[in-house]
Amino acid sequence: MSGDESPQKILKELVYSMSKGATAAVIDKILGKLSKLANRKKYGFSASHKMGNALAEISKRDAFKRLKECVGADHWAIDFCRVGLVVAESNRLGEKIDISSIKTEALSREGPKGVTVINMGSTGAIHSVIAYLSKLKLENLLTEDIAKKFDKMIENWDRITIFVKGDDSISSTKSKILKLIKNENEVFWIFGYGSARMIACKAIAELNNERKILENDYIWDPDHIKDGSGKDVVSFAFKLCY
Repeated sequence: MSGDESPQKILKELVYSMSKGATAAVIDKILGKLSKLANRKKYGFSASHKMGNALAEISKRDAFKRLKECVGADHWAIDFCRVGLVVAESNRLGEKIDISSIKTEALSREGPKGVTVINMGSTGAIHSVIAYLSKLKLENLLTEDIAKKFDKMIENWDRITIFVKGDDSISSTKSKILKLIKNENEVFWIFGYGSARMIACKAIAELNNERKILENDYIWDPDHIKDGSGKDVVSFAFKLCY
């Protein structure tokens, strides 16, 4: 959709097309433009009618409501998080949803960090992130302080996440985790996908038995999610406690 199109212009196009006996397919295409324009105004993106319905449904969910309470309804990443939650829900249901055009808009609006937030949904991480932010809210942190922490997480996402692969060794996984621990990251995540779940769990179990986690003032919380292909994923959020 071109940037100079307005509801008035699209409606004129609709009336003109009808007066010329346009086919149903042409009319539907023009109506689709109106739907996308309305969704842009409401959700921040030129989403299709189907995507608009999905965004509307996600907006009613507890996870999205908690996120808004944590970082504020006006936070720059809210629209991207909403899309990420739609992707996460589609993955859970085993459905595929095309968000390529939305990613392009995100890149144009906010650069790579906008796409990073959406990718939190496709990798299944978004719910773990919201759970962490919700705990900060329960600790009575101010909304603006939680928002700053969220911004920092997004900025450093590639440096505070480990995505364990099926051919990774337990030893190398432990080394990667220890590196993040030694860096004293305030929070970081470990994800194990498919067959990598057991590698992640075993690596953390060994570090736990060796007291390498507790003696460095970290605690961890496990979670179970789904990735972009619907595979089971284990996630572990590590939080620095001093």
